[in-house]
Amino acid sequence: MPGAFAAARTTGALKRLQARRFIERAVRPDDRRACACRLTAAGAVLLSKMEAAARAAHHDTLASLGKAEQKQLVKLMQRVVAADVPSV
Repeated sequence: MPGAFAAARTTGALKRLQARRFIERAVRPDDRRACACRLTAAGAVLLSKMEAAARAAHHDTLASLGKAEQKQLVKLMQRVVAADVPSV
């Protein structure tokens, strides 16, 4: 039942983002169970700030590793992510 839990959490997160005017949501006419989401201008500004902060944090986190170690870490993280992707 992890998929249902994830869907409920996603819906809640989208509702909160919409309430803060970071996204716009609309029911898809071809499938009323689905919603189309679009980033607003305010959401784009927030995303830009978040990306800059994340890049700085990643840089600081990886600064003590050499280039080869950084590449190895990225490969390992990609394996972890790929193994955790649920089948549809």
